[in-house]
Amino acid sequence: MEKKDMCLSYVAVWSQPMTIMPQMDAKFCRELFGMPYETVNGLMPDGYTIAVNNKPYPLVVINPAKLIVKAQNIDSLVKYVEAVKAEIEKVEIPNFNMSLSAYGINFEKEILGLGENAEVWMWNRFIKNNVHPDSNFHLCGKLTLRIGVDENQVANIDVEPRMGVDDGIFVNINHHHNQNMDSIPNAAQLRGMIEASISRIEAQVVNKLFNE
Repeated sequence: MEKKDMCLSYVAVWSQPMTIMPQMDAKFCRELFGMPYETVNGLMPDGYTIAVNNKPYPLVVINPAKLIVKAQNIDSLVKYVEAVKAEIEKVEIPNFNMSLSAYGINFEKEILGLGENAEVWMWNRFIKNNVHPDSNFHLCGKLTLRIGVDENQVANIDVEPRMGVDDGIFVNINHHHNQNMDSIPNAAQLRGMIEASISRIEAQVVNKLFNE
């Protein structure tokens, strides 16, 4: 069984909603990811978005409720969050101070080499010992789990077969922290939070659910 990290993201939930959508500097947006000719930006259904054409990440979404920043690795994620925070601070938004009511650190992974079809593996792994239908045909196509990490943290986990890979699964983990903060953390603080989250989720979730 091979586990592969695909990307990670930071989600900041505003304690007070934005009353207006920030109009970000076009030059800043184009240069944020180091791909100026592939980067697009503007108001989209999910909020003010900075994205790369035809790629799921890197990505920034700013809306009245939250900030979402997605990247391939920790270094890039910290860099993008720090840059976006500084840019938002330049915009005058009435009654908005960037304080947070919660935050999330999220992970996308793929697990390959299950040894059998993913839907069969998921049934045998998560369902078989608790459900005994009168049938020889058993599959599990998608699974959503919520696991308490402590009294203020929860891991929301989606597991489904990996598209185009018979013996692989895709895992999306949202590590939600119900914690007030005065602002988006600085780079050193954010890196520490991400590393602590990775360590805790690997130990308490990934290694418990997906080890051979």
